[in-house]
Amino acid sequence: NDSIVSIRFTLSDRDGKTIGTKELTDINLQSNSTIPLSVDFDAVNFKSDLYKVTASLIIDEAAADEMTTGFAVYQNTANGFNMKYENNYFYDKATPYLLSGTNLTGHVFYAIDENPLVWDRDLRRMSENGLNIARILHFSPFVSNKPGVNSVQPLDLNIKQLPKNIERKLDAFIQLAQKHKIIVMLTAHDWMEIALTDDELTAQKNFLNLLAERYKNIPGFIIDIQNEPHVGLADGQSQTDIEVELWNDFLKQKYGSDEALAKSWKLSPPEDTINNIPYKKGTNNWTDMRTFDADYFRNLIVKRWIKANADGAHDANPEVPVTVGFLNEYRSLNKLRMMDDIEFANMHSYAPIEILRADFKLFDRRFQGKSISQGEFGSLGDHDKRNNGIDNPTQDYNRYLTTGHYLFGEGGSFIANWCWKDMNDVVFPWGLNYTSNGQPKNILKAYRNQSLLFRQTYPMYKPENVFLVVPIDSMTGGKSDRISNKLYNYVDSLFNRRVDFGVIDDEHLDMLPAAAKILVYPAAYHVNDKAYDSLLKFVQKGGILYASGDISYDAYRNPVLSDRMNELFGVKVVSRNGEPGDAEQTINVEPTSSTKNGEVYINKIANGEVYYTPDIDSGISGSLLNTIGSNREAILPVDDGHCFRISGADGSNTYVLINPKPNEITPYVEHSGIWGVSVKMHPYETGLVRFNNEESPIAVEFQNSAQIGGTKINSNGHFAILSLDGKAITESEELVILPFDAVSINMSWLENRANMDVRSFDIIDGDVSILSESKLGNSISTKGKSFDIHIAAKRGNLDKLQEKVIQLIKLQ
Repeated sequence: NDSIVSIRFTLSDRDGKTIGTKELTDINLQSNSTIPLSVDFDAVNFKSDLYKVTASLIIDEAAADEMTTGFAVYQNTANGFNMKYENNYFYDKATPYLLSGTNLTGHVFYAIDENPLVWDRDLRRMSENGLNIARILHFSPFVSNKPGVNSVQPLDLNIKQLPKNIERKLDAFIQLAQKHKIIVMLTAHDWMEIALTDDELTAQKNFLNLLAERYKNIPGFIIDIQNEPHVGLADGQSQTDIEVELWNDFLKQKYGSDEALAKSWKLSPPEDTINNIPYKKGTNNWTDMRTFDADYFRNLIVKRWIKANADGAHDANPEVPVTVGFLNEYRSLNKLRMMDDIEFANMHSYAPIEILRADFKLFDRRFQGKSISQGEFGSLGDHDKRNNGIDNPTQDYNRYLTTGHYLFGEGGSFIANWCWKDMNDVVFPWGLNYTSNGQPKNILKAYRNQSLLFRQTYPMYKPENVFLVVPIDSMTGGKSDRISNKLYNYVDSLFNRRVDFGVIDDEHLDMLPAAAKILVYPAAYHVNDKAYDSLLKFVQKGGILYASGDISYDAYRNPVLSDRMNELFGVKVVSRNGEPGDAEQTINVEPTSSTKNGEVYINKIANGEVYYTPDIDSGISGSLLNTIGSNREAILPVDDGHCFRISGADGSNTYVLINPKPNEITPYVEHSGIWGVSVKMHPYETGLVRFNNEESPIAVEFQNSAQIGGTKINSNGHFAILSLDGKAITESEELVILPFDAVSINMSWLENRANMDVRSFDIIDGDVSILSESKLGNSISTKGKSFDIHIAAKRGNLDKLQEKVIQLIKLQ
């Protein structure tokens, strides 16, 4: 029916104070029609940073409906996250943190239900849940009027200024993020190829320069060059002119003549002369240099692209951290070759945990000052269930915990889940929050509790005594998958023996930290002269080297460097059966200067020792493990499961635990011989023990039971307990109890509980919601309050402890 209505417009500031009201009356609203309406608010003194506009539909003098939107007003953002990246971690001013974050999509730039009011709400909720990084994916498409896949290509980015609408939206989002201490990680490019012409690279470089220049005074700003880049080169398909040109330039630079090229490409000869060679791999033989060159060239293309983009950003702001969100695998592109021009390592993965943990460790670039981070992760199982109309009640929060524990334990700096929220206008159920007003899912609270659990760890990088050396050229070319898989096995072998080790690749051995005493170098075949010289000098100066494989192969994969085997390993090769990468490959050797001990040849050189086996499947010998164990702090003081130590800048030590087994374990952690702590752990779940600088246990995570010295704690599920007053958990009067399910914990172990109270609470849109409060009895039940924060304090001190917890979550 047609109606005569009024529309009341109300303008209010962040605090809800009404700035002005205007009303349009006697509006004839006809059935099935829309009409545009507007009003002007003149001479408003904009003191607030955020304003809300409410349009109320008035029928018969009563409000029948309303719509809201908002806008931000420019203000100084100096009080935001004062970020610096230093010594492998992100700092807020002088304090390093392990950060959790989340992903948003280009949805924020175009959806009808996205505006500064919504952004402010979402950013506030992130802060309340311990999330301090907001990665925004899908940005470059919005420099056009038709956002979408492939709508914008590199040459379209050669602009002097962002389109005004997108510039203002991004300005507003970044300003609001700073208010809530959220770092914005902006992914600059989307859906673009990597093999670009010089003009296309210049356009992308200029675009990064534009972004870095505009936000150079924002400390909490990171540039992610592109989401999951790939090179589109493929055999049997036509290549672009620039791909063919760059490929032939590479061949000319490497070989110099057609004769040298033909000599190297014996298994897959060139079809034509240099300048006219099509990009094409050879056979899958490891010794086929055409296949090696083709794979190596793909990596050069990406390095060229990264350098151009990173240079563009750094020319405007040398301090802005720049990274690339790589996929997890190492086969088509080897991320280890890509790191020289960017600030930190970043990887996306939804792989099974047993693959994820090894991918993390192989990407450990802390020796180079470039810690690993995870820009995207999530639960495929949850996603698959929701796509079939099923909501997973547990929401696989253990995937979030296991991912975080492995990443942080292995030396990582931050994680960011995919994604922040389910969107109103598309079915994409990966979010931490439901649609509409964004009701949080339990998985968000589990994620928050993990963030709070790691908040007390102020991480500091201390180079390890033991380093795994990745044979980067051996991983390239035909049959390199087998070598990559063997590296995964070595990583797990060291994890299973609880060796505290770092990682370096053999292209960067000149950057090996001075603390390194032992190198583990498996599947060493394609070893260049620089790497070989570094290894020899390391041993001569007293280092211990374990190696497997055959370093007789030269740069063209010919086994002609027999002197190396004699000089470094103290053996000579008698015969070879097969080639590297063959499952049935065998290498028969005889000792020259070495001594055989079982399957291992031990060669003493000057002040050092070499442990050598030709068999890359043999693993690490017991004699080498004994040698590792005799080195300072090389073996972690834990007797089961996977364990990682995070040294704290405040002198604390955090032992991160994961049970990789299908059965329960009860690892025992002993630190400095003062305290012993054992924690029961369910299959594939997580644990943690933290000791402060006075050697007292101030945090513990377990399932069902934990033993702290002579005190036993029992529960019927997964809990973490934190002491916030610096005392041992068993003596603390400021305890935080974090449940990871609807479970209960027995508190009778706490001898002074008669003088303590307990409270459960949550933080929702800036308000603290107290869910329960009582005297601390024999147990705490989280039924109906699963994943909510519980605190226990000396009577009368709950408010003080609650504020301390909130400040820790929000980094205030």
